[in-house]
Amino acid sequence: MSAAQSRRARACPIVFAGLVGVIGAALMVFPWASDLADSRSDRPPAPRRAACFAPGTPLEVMERVNQLLVAQAGGPLAYFSGPTWSSPGTPVNLTWSLVPDGVVIPGGVGEPSAPSNQFATMDAKFGGNRAAWIALYERCFNRWAELTGNTYTRVSAPGVDWDDGAAWGLGGNGTTRGDVRIAMKPIDVGGGILAYNDFPPNGDMVMDSNEAWQTPDGDYRLFRNTVTHEHGHGIGLFHVCSTNTQQLMEPFLFTGFDGPQHDDLRGGQRQNGDPYEPDDSAAQATDFGNLLPGDTVAIGDIPSPAIASSALLSIDRDGEQDWFGFSIGAAGHVSVSVTPWGRSYDSSPQACGGSSGCCTGNPIDSLVAANLALEVFAESNLSAPIAIADSQGTGEGEALSLVPLPAAGTYYARVRESNAPSQVQLYSLFLELAAALPPVAPASPHDRMKNRYLSFDPRSNGATPVAIRVEKTSTPPFTAWVGAPDANGLAPMVPSAVTRVWAEPVVHVAGCQVVPAAVYELRASPDDAVLFSAPYVVLTVPQPSPKFWGDTVGELFLGEWTPVNGVANINDFLAALQAFQNVPTAPHWTVADVQAVSSTDPCVNGLANIADVFLLIKAFQGDPYPFPVDASLCPPCP
Repeated sequence: MSAAQSRRARACPIVFAGLVGVIGAALMVFPWASDLADSRSDRPPAPRRAACFAPGTPLEVMERVNQLLVAQAGGPLAYFSGPTWSSPGTPVNLTWSLVPDGVVIPGGVGEPSAPSNQFATMDAKFGGNRAAWIALYERCFNRWAELTGNTYTRVSAPGVDWDDGAAWGLGGNGTTRGDVRIAMKPIDVGGGILAYNDFPPNGDMVMDSNEAWQTPDGDYRLFRNTVTHEHGHGIGLFHVCSTNTQQLMEPFLFTGFDGPQHDDLRGGQRQNGDPYEPDDSAAQATDFGNLLPGDTVAIGDIPSPAIASSALLSIDRDGEQDWFGFSIGAAGHVSVSVTPWGRSYDSSPQACGGSSGCCTGNPIDSLVAANLALEVFAESNLSAPIAIADSQGTGEGEALSLVPLPAAGTYYARVRESNAPSQVQLYSLFLELAAALPPVAPASPHDRMKNRYLSFDPRSNGATPVAIRVEKTSTPPFTAWVGAPDANGLAPMVPSAVTRVWAEPVVHVAGCQVVPAAVYELRASPDDAVLFSAPYVVLTVPQPSPKFWGDTVGELFLGEWTPVNGVANINDFLAALQAFQNVPTAPHWTVADVQAVSSTDPCVNGLANIADVFLLIKAFQGDPYPFPVDASLCPPCP
């Protein structure tokens, strides 16, 4: 984390207050460290370690130790995130090991040199159960691995529980000696300095063997919070002061929570990225795999124990971008949303004004650290997003709803910042591939224009339950739904959605709302009737000039009636007569069926009979269209 939002202190007491009362641990952070963005070659050398103090340690004692560390570091006090194992925001693979008893540990905070006695001490404190106390160390490193991009591996010499026993201060060798080495020795008589830790590019930790690390309260939280805090320094974090004891890296150790908290999480990800790093390009994208219709992906939840107002993903610096990939087997729609997380809290420096005490009164709002933007890309064109969401203000989420994915293949969601943040912005991501919507395909040969029917083939829906919506787009417009067809495929239009499996080969939609010279769009929808397929456009017969209706066919050619030709003539009622007689060359009965059920029911009657022939003769003679044209005048058909 940078200087603008949260300064890290070098030296101050840690008070442990928790399940066992006020016990103690004061962490003293080393003096000087430059801002992460500072790459000047003339800066003072980085600090080496941080020391922990028990409560009640006199301030003048803490000041003397602090000045000793200042002198060792060669620079003034500062309160920023410290040096990293790599560049900021970059994950590292760290090894850790326990030094064998007998390795001489030089004085680090003014105490004399002494051989490490960790195995003898901890074995005794845990009743000989070595695996139990080593497992506590493992849990501390595993927690940092859960919250940051880092990975941790314990190493040891062959056949033993400790490392190769090289001299203290030597770096890790990757196999028998860790990048982070942990020793234990008497630092004082107990209740004073509890532990201290080096900063990158070292990470060694020294624990005081005179402390009650075997205290089981809170699942050994005194031990775990101390070790986890110390390794926070080991990845380059300094102290932060708060007015309400809410962060692990505060100088006052508190066991009311378990492990790193909100500001610690942000600081750790500023140093080493979130657990999904590296994901700064499509080639490095987090892969969600092959998604099926209806699949959802939600990432960003903090693994237990929970951290308030926090999420696991982050934009950790200016210019950062996170990519997430997925593949689909057919065209579809995807919805993606990104939600920022954060809160207001006091983030103040330690040791302001030269004192080792804690400062207050520097409120920040981590919810508005960065303004997030969201995009969706096809793998075939990573330079031009299919959809962009970047309309909400800082601190607000962005969402893309039902983005069409035109074909099978690989697609990406990208989260980036649209401003230039200097701080870490936590966020979570949700992605859903919409339930498959099969296309509404026209039937053949029943897709010809008609006066009083709309026909389509829904069989491409397969066994997917869908509803079909009909919308008249020409004047006067109206919207209705297709009801369940009968054995002949005749379906009424109804006011509400009817969802079913469309087993009929061809569905014929009937209703007095179907009129000549109109444009209709048919769309499929899943059960929720919110998401719709692309429209299948259906046209009813155009208006013959000067007649208004009656054009049912063209002419009989090679034993088949051709489509409408824009003229209501003798061929139209001759075709209806063939349908009435059911001769082999007759058109489909829906072409000829124009007669209403009755004088009070203007819906078609579902028959090709002699009444249709007589009615089409009247149309040929110039009679006006005898049924309602305004859909508002049409009662619903049964």
